[in-house]
Amino acid sequence: MEEQELTKLYYGISEVAELLGVEQSTLRYWEKEFAEFAELCPVRHNSKRRKYTPEVITNIKHLQHLLHSKGLTIEGAKKHLRDSKLGLKASNKGLSNADAAVLKLKTIREELLAMQRMLDDISKNKTT
Repeated sequence: MEEQELTKLYYGISEVAELLGVEQSTLRYWEKEFAEFAELCPVRHNSKRRKYTPEVITNIKHLQHLLHSKGLTIEGAKKHLRDSKLGLKASNKGLSNADAAVLKLKTIREELLAMQRMLDDISKNKTT
């Protein structure tokens, strides 16, 4: 699998399947099986279509590595992800809740500003 830079805000399921070298049905299966891990699930907008962010794609690549390269079962991968999630929470204890919230809000703000720029570009193109 060749590493590609993820430059778009969202990718469709067919793009992600091609990027990872798996079938679309595999992505849908992983989404169902790993639904408890929001960081592995695509977002859905009004159209009900799955939209994958670069962060979700990176997380799915990690899942793919666990399943294919490390040979973990679905249950083994779930356990690994649960354990690593707990490890992340423990390592983030150095941040206060307020600092963690501010960091999360800054990230959300940047994503919203990027979406606003994209929408401005679209509306600008429609008026020309």
